Amino acid sequence: KTRFWGGRAFLDLSAYAIRWDDIQVITFSNGINGQTNGGRATIRGVEGNLTLEPVAGLKLDGSLAFADGKLDETIPGGLGDKGDRMPATPRWSGALSGEYAWTVAGDWKAFGGFSATFVGARTFGFAHNVIYTQYAMPAYALVNLRAGVRRGDLELSGFLRNAGDERAQIGVSTIGGVTVDVVRPRTFGLAVSLKY
Repeated sequence: KTRFWGGRAFLDLSAYAIRWDDIQVITFSNGINGQTNGGRATIRGVEGNLTLEPVAGLKLDGSLAFADGKLDETIPGGLGDKGDRMPATPRWSGALSGEYAWTVAGDWKAFGGFSATFVGARTFGFAHNVIYTQYAMPAYALVNLRAGVRRGDLELSGFLRNAGDERAQIGVSTIGGVTVDVVRPRTFGLAVSLKY
């Protein structure tokens, strides 16, 4: 962690290695779905976050993460082989956000901002799982917008979520067919919040 540029920038970098024993794996036996211990896995990754305040009232945040998780041993019963990537885990993901606020009258401040997220492609199960249908969830990017006014603990704002009206796949089930969960379509509205 470090702060630089006269205190207007903050950088946070981290690396990790996780050895996971007796991982939980979804299985199917005698017509019943359940969980079983799946041996060992290792997950290694790096994460970084950068915050900038280049001028008064403007704040920018960005983050990027890389994760590489694999099975260290084959799971009996056709659930996965050594070397298979961990399911539902994208290699790359990231986020970017920004907000600019300025005084409009007295104690009232106006603001406008955005947030964007990116999630890389990931699979539902292990590559060599023969119990469930294989399914790959594609990468997606989402953008949200908001603007409004605030005074002290009171905030009035308008928002636009999923501005691109993406049908991002955020979950899946392959039990009895393939069922995909998608993010809520483009949504706009008004919000009032009060901190107390």
